[in-house]
Amino acid sequence: KLAALLAVSMSLLVLSGCAIANRSAVTSSYEEGQKKVYIGMERRKFDRAMAENVSKTKRKHRRSSEAYQRNGMTYDIVYIRSGFVLDDATTDDEYTPYLFQDGTLVGYGWAAVGGKKTDSAHIARAKAGATNVQVKQVNNNGGGSPYVCKSQGGTSPYC
Repeated sequence: KLAALLAVSMSLLVLSGCAIANRSAVTSSYEEGQKKVYIGMERRKFDRAMAENVSKTKRKHRRSSEAYQRNGMTYDIVYIRSGFVLDDATTDDEYTPYLFQDGTLVGYGWAAVGGKKTDSAHIARAKAGATNVQVKQVNNNGGGSPYVCKSQGGTSPYC
């Protein structure tokens, strides 16, 4: 029985080591890919820059892209795994969104897409039994949107 217990313990140790090594590889590949990313880059160049990160991210941890059209322009949001939070949930704070307008990178980070919907703090509060209170953000930029960035057609609140 002791030998079986030891074998199971060693297996769990090896498996947890593999998971940690994969997280480290994903994070490192994200950091390397991020160095090559710049506003104005074409989507195909972005895909090449982030290819290693995507290939190292397990399929179950990948997040689907989103797309929409507004004012005759097509917007794509690509989510790249950029970190890990050990909370047994997959939340927004583990990804970085990249916003493309008609195939050109116009913004990245959560501010570019209007903010996170879920993060590890939500999970911690829920586990603690806290309630979620919605707070309306008021801004003074006069445009009604807290985020504004430059796009091909001038200033766009959709970035």
